[in-house]
Amino acid sequence: MQKYVDAAYAEASIQIASEKLSESRRMLAKMQRLYELGEKGRPDVVQMESQVAEDEYSLTHQQNVARQSLLALKSAMNYPVGDELKLDIQSKDNEKSLASCQLTIGDKPNSETIYQSFLNISPDMKSAEYEVELAHYDYKIAKSRLLPSLSLSGGITTNYYKNLSLKGQYDGFASQFRNNRGEYLALTLSIPIYNSDRWHSVKKARNNWQLAHVNLEETKRKLHDQIAQAIMDAEGYAKELHQMQKKVASDSLAYHMSSRKFEEGMLSTFDLHTAAQTLLESRIKELQMQMLLIIKQRLVAYYQGENLIR
Repeated sequence: MQKYVDAAYAEASIQIASEKLSESRRMLAKMQRLYELGEKGRPDVVQMESQVAEDEYSLTHQQNVARQSLLALKSAMNYPVGDELKLDIQSKDNEKSLASCQLTIGDKPNSETIYQSFLNISPDMKSAEYEVELAHYDYKIAKSRLLPSLSLSGGITTNYYKNLSLKGQYDGFASQFRNNRGEYLALTLSIPIYNSDRWHSVKKARNNWQLAHVNLEETKRKLHDQIAQAIMDAEGYAKELHQMQKKVASDSLAYHMSSRKFEEGMLSTFDLHTAAQTLLESRIKELQMQMLLIIKQRLVAYYQGENLIR
């Protein structure tokens, strides 16, 4: 999910960089026209050309970052590198679109309610519970080895012999096999009182069982904290995004006014560049807040039991 959001962020940043370059080229064309009319000096044109070159570099750099992010996403997905992979960053559902993500999370979910419902489906919790169950069985097995054991055994023996250095008559193999046959039956009672290895195994198994219980409780505590943190982060990023959207609107209006003043000769090229950079930084920051909010929203949705695979 993080790799996808990184790739989507890089892809969306290309659009912002492209719009910035288009605006700079538009201003350069207007600046050149004003220079031809004698209303602007050559230094202003050169500075605007420098701004266009900087924006062209930023766009090229962002395109390279987007390719690298997409490659990292393919690697994380085990997706063939040579195949095309398009990111759906402009979903028809505005509530799920990266460009217009929602500012709230459902109906203010309660962390305790989500925690109680997620306990039954959490992979980490199931793993920790299985570890406790396994350790319990190991402890029972170790204790069973301290119990007295009664074993029954039996057998049949026979033999055949022949002295090759002496001459004489010997009974045949069948006769010797039958006549030399012996039988036995044994009943053995074993009481492992002084077997130190088995006592040590019992203590070790009991300690492992206790440690598994401790690990289970620690897993519960971490899960509770993670859910509470995810909800808190999502609500915080939603508020930050709302404020950043207001700032983008204000910076956009300020840049528009600065552009008008610049065209009328009431503002320097440096001041126009400053206003443009402020707007660009605000838009990038807004996009970052959108990405962070989406990650936390999806994480909260996962804790609520939603299937994140579409």
